[in-house]
Amino acid sequence: MVAPAGTPGRKGADKAAAGGGASMSAADTQGMLAAIHQAAAPAADQLVHDRQVARMPYQGPGAAVLPAMSQVVVAGGHCYITLHSAPRPRHSTPGKGLSQQQQQQQPSSSAGHAAVPDYEAESAALLAELQRLLQHSGSGKRWLIKVRVTLRSMQEGLPGFQAAWNAWAPRDGLPVMTLVEGAGPFKAAGLMLEATALVEA
Repeated sequence: MVAPAGTPGRKGADKAAAGGGASMSAADTQGMLAAIHQAAAPAADQLVHDRQVARMPYQGPGAAVLPAMSQVVVAGGHCYITLHSAPRPRHSTPGKGLSQQQQQQQPSSSAGHAAVPDYEAESAALLAELQRLLQHSGSGKRWLIKVRVTLRSMQEGLPGFQAAWNAWAPRDGLPVMTLVEGAGPFKAAGLMLEATALVEA
């Protein structure tokens, strides 16, 4: 059964969420974690029940300029979730951009370009949000079946994602995983996750 809207997860919820789209301005990207927390507002946690399907409409940053979509769908004993990291400034090059907050916290190169982003931190934040949404939907990371990971740069992003994933993933319930390099629909995002999990009856 799907957990009622607003019901805490079985082990508590991590307060994080992903957000952003390619058409957002740099002013909307005030740091990955800030955007994630903004997208995790209670209004975005409402599972809307329609017959045998429950949906959580995406209401995070960039929702006004993105196609109408659900961030979470629960149906047929399965939970489907999609997440993406905060967008980078428009002028940034693939794998090289940082949010304004991150630029203030990290040194820049002599050419004035920001340092390579912290993919491990981005990955850890998205995985925490994935766990929160799984718990909110009556599931959990042990019930993951498949995860699809899209990295903006495989060369720069894979080591960081691997470190975050290995620290987060349950060793007794590892899902099938697909790793893909590409921008996807959110060209400014450094990382996207698509997850399918069983829902506890």
